[in-house]
Amino acid sequence: MHLDRLHCDACGECTAACATAGRTARIRVDRGAGGGIAAFFCRHCGRPLCAQVCPTASLALGATGTVVARPQRCLGCRMCLVACPNDAVFFDGAGKSDKCDLCFGSLRGTDRQPACVAACTRGALRLVGLRHESAIRRGAAAAARQVAFRR
Repeated sequence: MHLDRLHCDACGECTAACATAGRTARIRVDRGAGGGIAAFFCRHCGRPLCAQVCPTASLALGATGTVVARPQRCLGCRMCLVACPNDAVFFDGAGKSDKCDLCFGSLRGTDRQPACVAACTRGALRLVGLRHESAIRRGAAAAARQVAFRR
């Protein structure tokens, strides 16, 4: 997934839609004190650190390329929480790990979008592949450098 911070107004619709679609909200978007947007959600890394440190394979890279959570295997050690660079691992009321699954198994309609993406009225959230996400980040960084240079 990709969040375009220029279009996001931190309205919370994505978080509410995620909570409605699943057990708990697995995405969080906050507006910082300086007005910047901070987004916390799973980027479904190609080499997920959270899965690498999990002693029970509660978090693992699935066949579809998404990082999947299997809370029934979780010991509650929270090593995945420490390892995740995106602050995207959450814990349920029983202390078991959980994370975004891109609404896998519950995608409906012809566009097959996760609930958070479908709820984003500003078009700030998009479902993109891992390579596309990297290209977007490089483009955004170049644009930011260009804007800073013009000032």
